[in-house]
Amino acid sequence: MSQPVKLHWNKLAHSGEITRTFRDIIHEKSPGGYHYHDFHEVFRVEKGRGIHQINGQFHPLTEGQICFIRASDTHAFRGTSADGLTLLNISMHPDLSPPKILQDPMAGKPKPLPELFNEEIEMPPIWHPPAKIMPEVSHVFRHFINGYRDSLALRLFIHGLADLYRAGDKQITDIAPEWLSDAFLCLEFSANLQIGVQAVVQSSGRSLQHLNKECKRYFGKTLGDIVSARRLQLAVRLLELEKANISEIAQECGYASVSHFVRKFKAAYGQPPLRWRKHRSVIVRG
Repeated sequence: MSQPVKLHWNKLAHSGEITRTFRDIIHEKSPGGYHYHDFHEVFRVEKGRGIHQINGQFHPLTEGQICFIRASDTHAFRGTSADGLTLLNISMHPDLSPPKILQDPMAGKPKPLPELFNEEIEMPPIWHPPAKIMPEVSHVFRHFINGYRDSLALRLFIHGLADLYRAGDKQITDIAPEWLSDAFLCLEFSANLQIGVQAVVQSSGRSLQHLNKECKRYFGKTLGDIVSARRLQLAVRLLELEKANISEIAQECGYASVSHFVRKFKAAYGQPPLRWRKHRSVIVRG
C-alpha cells in the first residue's frame, strides 16, 4: 500500500471557515485514498455498506453509523454495496475539536466526555444510534447542514450529538416529536426571536398551554426558558463577530433593554457580555 497522504486544513478550507461539509459516494472499484489530517471530522453513513480501514484495522460500515475521526487517525473507505457507500463528512477547524468544545468552561460545567469523542483510546468507536433516537440524530445533522455553520452552530451540533449518545446509553425513550423540534426553527430568524414565545406558538399551530406541557416533558424546560436560551445563543454568535455593540445585540436578540440583556447573559455565562467577548477573543487567538 502507498504511503498515506496528509490533508491540511489551510489547503482544504477557505480563509475564516470553521467547518467544511461534503457528501461522497465511494464504490468498490474506486476506494477512497488512505489519508490522515491535521484536523478532526465526524462522518455519518447515509446509505449503503462498506469497509472502514483505520489505524491498520478493518471495520464494516452500515447505514446510520457515526464515527469521530481524530487528527491522529489514518484511514480510508471502500464501498461494498451495489450503489456504493454514501458518507456525510463534517470537517472542523483544528482549534475546535469535539473534546475541546465539550470541555469548554465557557459553556458551563463540563459533563463527562462521552466515549464517542474520546481521544485517548486507540480506536475511535463506531456508533450506531438506537432506532428510537435515530430521528433525533437525523434532525441534529439536518439542522446543522441547512443552517449557519459558524463556531456556535458547530458547538450546538457537537453538544447535540453528545447528548444523544448519552441518551442512547441510558435507553431514553421519550424523544421529542418532529413537529415540536421543527416549531423552534422559526427562532433562527432574529425577527421571530424578538417576538419570542408567540412566534413559536404560531409556528407550531398548538396552544401555549400544550407547548409548555410538551416542552417540560421532552426538554425539562418551559417554552419561555427555551426562547431565552436561543436569544442568548444568538447573542454569543453576535459577540463572536466582534462588530455589533451591546445595545445592537440586545435589540437584535429581543431584549427590552441593555440592562436586562446584561443581567440575563451574566446569569447564564458568569460574566457580562463585553468581558465574555474579551475573554473569548483571548481563548480563540491563543
